[in-house]
Amino acid sequence: MFSLDVFKKILLIFCAIAVPSSLLAIWFGADATFNEKIVLSVVFCLVMPLSIFIFYKIVSFFFKKSHSSKKY
Repeated sequence: MFSLDVFKKILLIFCAIAVPSSLLAIWFGADATFNEKIVLSVVFCLVMPLSIFIFYKIVSFFFKKSHSSKKY
């Protein structure tokens, strides 16, 4: 089982790769209007990292809770 630090680093690497590649795909590969590209950019720049942050907080809460209940 890996620690919460390793899990956080994996999520940060995922964000560092997924957000820029999504933006490149939207702006250079998508056949959409300018307004649609702006909306998708906001989704990938704000909503995606925010949802990953919320997911990390939920997982860390349960991870800490499970480790605090163990008695050594």
